[in-house]
Amino acid sequence: MRKPIVLLVLALLGSALAQDPLAPPGPNDALVRFVHLVPDGPRIDVSVGDQKIFEELSYKDTAAYLPVAAGEVTFGVSQVAQGSSQPGAKLLEAKARLEKGKRYTIVVLGSAQVFDDPFKALPGQALVRVIQVSADTPVMDVAAKGGPVLFKGIASGKGSEYTPVRAMTYDLEVRPAGKNEVVLSLPGISLQAGRVYTVFVAGNAADKTLEAVFAEDNYGE
Repeated sequence: MRKPIVLLVLALLGSALAQDPLAPPGPNDALVRFVHLVPDGPRIDVSVGDQKIFEELSYKDTAAYLPVAAGEVTFGVSQVAQGSSQPGAKLLEAKARLEKGKRYTIVVLGSAQVFDDPFKALPGQALVRVIQVSADTPVMDVAAKGGPVLFKGIASGKGSEYTPVRAMTYDLEVRPAGKNEVVLSLPGISLQAGRVYTVFVAGNAADKTLEAVFAEDNYGE
């Protein structure tokens, strides 16, 4: 099976690794991708039944969307095997109800969380949403540096709506909801017209492991 090359956009560098073009879905397929957000977690494989669909995802990797038959689907998440003779240890199962024609992001943490990806790119503007999975920041805001809040009151385990913004370079900051305290600075974030982005905020503010991973949702389209 072809291994999908993962896309990773680094918050501080604003750069993307290469990714395979989007595989064309069939009429009864959904599109699914996985994101590995377990700090210090092992590399993982993702399978449906006996078939691996994503291989060797490391922490902060976002896999390319792949078509999966719609319906009730159970994804198996396993540690990458150390040798060729034994399969990797099973870590968890992710159950999802997939509707044909829709897109989904499944975030691997201690468990798996499923998010709908209902975007439509806009010419002349960027689309951005924030998915918040920080363990010790129950609710957060994402704001322009020293300025207004752009994404307000995002609870842990939840995501914002896709929001149109001007295509430009932003200095952003993450704050506990309703406060001016900055727990994460994100300078020099370049957002391009016609592109769609998800910002995953993960880690812990208390031990300064809070970080953001940026994925371009319509890469290659």
